[in-house]
Amino acid sequence: MFILILLAAVPFVILQRNPLPYVASLPVALYFLFAIKVARQWEGATVLRLNRYVGLRGPCVFLIVPVLDSVSLFVFGHHGAKAAAIVIYERP
Repeated sequence: MFILILLAAVPFVILQRNPLPYVASLPVALYFLFAIKVARQWEGATVLRLNRYVGLRGPCVFLIVPVLDSVSLFVFGHHGAKAAAIVIYERP
């Protein structure tokens, strides 16, 4: 995603001979670089925004607000008919 956003600005830089579109796309690319998170098939994620519960995500690709959100991943485990979630680590 990061590279795609930067490559999208290249034609504007070449046509206009102005590096401003490339420089302007850099913060957008950096935002998406840190906003995309992945929870694997056996994982789930608890999303906290300013240390308040926002919701559960996963297993899938999901977006967060990089500065405001924190993500805590957990593994789905099965004990007979009961499902248990075990917290394995937390991402700031």
